[in-house]
Amino acid sequence: MKLPVGIVARPHGVRGALLIRTFSGALDGLRSAPVLTLRGPVESRDFEVLEINPLPDGGAKATLKGIPDRNAAEGFRGWRVEADTEYLPEPAGDEFYYHEAEGLPVQLEDGTAAGVIEMLYDNGAQDVLVIRSPGGVRYEVPLVDELVPCFDVKERRVVIRPIEGLLPHPL
Repeated sequence: MKLPVGIVARPHGVRGALLIRTFSGALDGLRSAPVLTLRGPVESRDFEVLEINPLPDGGAKATLKGIPDRNAAEGFRGWRVEADTEYLPEPAGDEFYYHEAEGLPVQLEDGTAAGVIEMLYDNGAQDVLVIRSPGGVRYEVPLVDELVPCFDVKERRVVIRPIEGLLPHPL
């Protein structure tokens, strides 16, 4: 299984290298994978990893076989970078990979069904749950203790404590 580990931010230099922003800030998945998949809006392509170098801002400079120059690299701007899970480290403690939370049922503190986690993303300040309500309405909840008192991927349990205006009406 392949997991998203970052996004191509832009070309890096003139020799076809890519600047990759990792979702986790770690380079483990990039450095250990012999092949990375770049997934665009219509297609995906696998590339042999020639070199991965960390950058001071937390990103990575990736040199991939088959991307010869800056013009070719420019075509991958915004594409998602994926690595096979066998090359990714096991999550420690209460950490998890986003795909492990997708599909988890969500309920309110009183037990009312509030939907299913459709996806997660990092907004720079915290992770955000994107939830599809039982009525089909999509809404977002920041993954912070005040709003999500219970988030246990292993037990498949997610409880939210909504504040006024957070939930769609009706659910």
